[in-house]
Amino acid sequence: MMTVGFCWFLVVNASPLAWTVLNSMQEVASRLSVVKPNSRLEHCGVGFNLAHQIWESSAGFDAGQFVIIGFSGLIVLITLALIAAQLTILLIGSFIILNGGVIVMGFLGSEWTRDPA
Repeated sequence: MMTVGFCWFLVVNASPLAWTVLNSMQEVASRLSVVKPNSRLEHCGVGFNLAHQIWESSAGFDAGQFVIIGFSGLIVLITLALIAAQLTILLIGSFIILNGGVIVMGFLGSEWTRDPA
């Protein structure tokens, strides 16, 4: 009976528990990082700011150096956009895994499905 009650608690409260776990992980990551962007859009904003600073600093150079500096700014922007995309994929994957765990936990309450789950 205790197993059924605990599993019922986990299934009913899975969404708030999942949000709590994900938010705590994001808070730990933001405390450990030097730059503290909290969302994927802020990563893109940092990329745009860096690319703009690189673009503005290349004003006094000749054409060859201007192309190289502009290309490096584009590489920085693309890299940070890819990081933001990977963070989005990671967040979606974590929700899929957490909700899949809720489905598996639903099988723990029954005596016949406890062993496979």
